[in-house]
Amino acid sequence: YGERGGLNDGDGVKAERLALKRGLLLVEIGFVGAFCAPLLLGLVRKFGALHELLDPVDFGHYMTAARAIAAGESIYPGPYLYPPLLAGLLTPLVHVSETTAAAVWALANLCAIGLLIAAFCVAAGLRGRFVLWVVAGVVLLPATYESLLLGQVNIVVASLVMSSVAVHVRGGPSIRSQLLGGALLGVA
Repeated sequence: YGERGGLNDGDGVKAERLALKRGLLLVEIGFVGAFCAPLLLGLVRKFGALHELLDPVDFGHYMTAARAIAAGESIYPGPYLYPPLLAGLLTPLVHVSETTAAAVWALANLCAIGLLIAAFCVAAGLRGRFVLWVVAGVVLLPATYESLLLGQVNIVVASLVMSSVAVHVRGGPSIRSQLLGGALLGVA
């Protein structure tokens, strides 16, 4: 504060810069929103509504294998091509309806998208408005919404791999970060 109790010139410049940065951020949010909204609306029109997320093809194969494990049967041969760990982790879902299981799987994938974005930003050292662009990029990737609609495991695997990288970058060469990163990579 200056002699008259007001802001001195240096504070005024800082306030103007802060206002400019906030304004630019709002413009970027508006631009990303204006860019994403029509694409997301087009996806909803093309692929239908929420019911498509609750009837995923690949997730059906995962659940068939989970039911086989729960019944003590072999998961191979058949359409299931994945390691038994995935089917084993999904066995608790055999006790609920298929729609509920698919909803839980869709929610898990949405959480995995959040983890993937957070892990990428940590690994790359991104902050602020750059995170907004990463979110837009991930959400708009065809692989993202196709994986969601088909109920694939790709998003979960990608989030585990990226989390492994983030742990290694953030934790450095410590034994703890190497073990945790290796465990995440191994589960993926």
